Parts: sequence; C-alpha cells; structure tokens
Amino acid sequence: MIQFLADRTAQYLAKDDDPADIEVIAYGYYMFYQQWLITIAILLVSLPFGWFFPVLAAVTTTMVLRGCVAGTHATHPLTCKIAAFSMSFIPVILAEVFGLTVVPIAILVMYLLCVALIVKYAPGDTDVKKIKDPLIRKSMKIRSMVWVSAFFAAVIISNGVFPEISFVIAVSALVTCFMVHPLAYRLFGFDPVTKEAFRLRC
Repeated sequence: MIQFLADRTAQYLAKDDDPADIEVIAYGYYMFYQQWLITIAILLVSLPFGWFFPVLAAVTTTMVLRGCVAGTHATHPLTCKIAAFSMSFIPVILAEVFGLTVVPIAILVMYLLCVALIVKYAPGDTDVKKIKDPLIRKSMKIRSMVWVSAFFAAVIISNGVFPEISFVIAVSALVTCFMVHPLAYRLFGFDPVTKEAFRLRC
C-alpha cells in the first residue's frame, strides 16, 4: 500500500521527468510515508497504556533532532521499525513503570554528552546518503545545537511538574545524538569509518 501511494505521488508530481528520476522521487515518498505510518502506529500502541503524551514527547524529540543530527540508518526495514519502537517506548517504560527521573546534575551531564557528540560527529550520514555540501553540514550542526539546547531547556523547566516527561525527553535526546557515534554505526551494521553497510560489501 505504501509503495503504491509513493509511486502514484511520484508519477503525479514528476510525470514529465525521466523514469529514473521518478523512481528516486517515489523512493523518497516511500520513506516519508513509511516514517509517518510508523509514528502513527507508535502513538496508537501507546493509547491503551495511557502513555500517549510521554510517547509523543519521545517521538517528537527523536524526529526533530534526527532531522538535523542525522546519523546511522538501519540496513533492513524491520530493524528500522524495531529501533523506532524501542526508542519511543523504552524511555517511557523506564519513567512510567520504574519511576526513573533526572536530577539537575544528570540533566547537565546528558546535555554535555549531547553537545560533545554533536560537535565531534554531527551531522552523521551513510555511504548511500552522503551529506556533501559543507554549508548544509554546518547548518545541520548549528540547528542540532539549537534544538538540543531547546529540548534540555524544556527538561529543566518541566522537571518539577512533569518529571516522567522530562526524563523521556532527556533520554530520547541523548539516544538520538548517540546515533552519530561510530559505535552506533557498528551496532547497525555499518563500517564506522567509511559509513558503508557491511552487508553491501559481501
């Protein structure tokens, strides 16, 4: 269904273009629709548990930061879906079920770790999705710093009233920033130096 919708969208928007270009556009829309479908599914799953707002906080933090920090990608669609659900629900489970919260010193440490990861590694890319333009890279790094600072400011402001949501935002931000670290690339099946998927070299 997603592939059909992506193909129809690409054909409508680029009907006079080269077929190869239409295929590229269709792939882009496929990823776009798939991401939103996963997001909607995550939010729907959260409803029976009463976790809608904490999960929404996790999803929002991850999606916004991911757009500028970037980082490694899964080499298989199923891995991508599992990672998306894990990043959305694990912080919420830790907060809602185990009652974990963040104290001021932990907020500071997590923020500094995010800043260090952004300064050294962001924006992250892969061999098939290279970010070549230095101006784009600089812009993404600056936006990463701005957004991560904004999210941690929200953590500080809301921590006394909504400690669970503050915990979720802080953890989601740190995990998203970690996705640019070489260890994250290795965990997801990429060479941390060349950013090339291991399975593509076999």
